[in-house]
Amino acid sequence: MPYVFVGDYLESSPQGRAEWLVPIAAMCGLFDDGTARFGEIARAYDTLRDSVATLSDGSRPEVMFNAPYRDVWYVPGDDNYMIRLIRDAGGEYVCRGVEGQDSRPIDIEEAYVAMRRAEVWINTNDYTTMVALVADNPRFASTPPVSEGRVYNNNARTTPAGGSDFWESGVVRPHIILRDLVGILHPGLLPNHRLVYYEQLQ
Repeated sequence: MPYVFVGDYLESSPQGRAEWLVPIAAMCGLFDDGTARFGEIARAYDTLRDSVATLSDGSRPEVMFNAPYRDVWYVPGDDNYMIRLIRDAGGEYVCRGVEGQDSRPIDIEEAYVAMRRAEVWINTNDYTTMVALVADNPRFASTPPVSEGRVYNNNARTTPAGGSDFWESGVVRPHIILRDLVGILHPGLLPNHRLVYYEQLQ
C-alpha cells in the first residue's frame, strides 16, 4: 500500500507546519489552490505578527506552558513552534534558555519558581476548569496566573472523536491560533476577538 510521510511535526515554525497543505493539495491535483490558500494564511500570520513586533520588552508577558504529569512537568525547548507562536504574539517564554524543539522534564520545584515569574499559563493538559486544576495542584493556587485568572487551555474546539481540534485543524490555521494568543496576551490590541482554540479556565 503506498504511503506518504507527513513531517509537519518536525517543523519549528507555525507557517512551516501549515505549508504541508501545499504538497497534500498537489497530491489531490489542487497545487494552485493549495499554494493560494497557504499564501493567504502566511500573509494573515505575518501581518498580525508584525503589528505586535514593536512592543517593548517590558510589555511582553511571561508565559508558562503545560501542567504536571505524575509530578513531572514537561516544557518545550526554545526552538519549538509553540515558543515561536508566543514570541510572535508578543510574549516571552518563562522557561527559556534551552535550545532545541523537544520537550524536557523539569521538577515541580523548578516549575513553581517559574510559575511565580509567569503572568499567563497556557496549554494546561486536559484541565477544563480552574477548580480541577487547583485541586490537583494546590501549591500553584497562589501563583500570579491562577490568582489573577490568566489561565487558558487549547481545548475549546473538539473533534468528532473527542480530541482537541487545536492539534488537527489548528496545524493549518496558525494565523487563528496567533490571534487567540495576541488576544490573551494583549487583549487591548484585539478588543473584539473571540477565542477560537483557547478558552479561559473558570
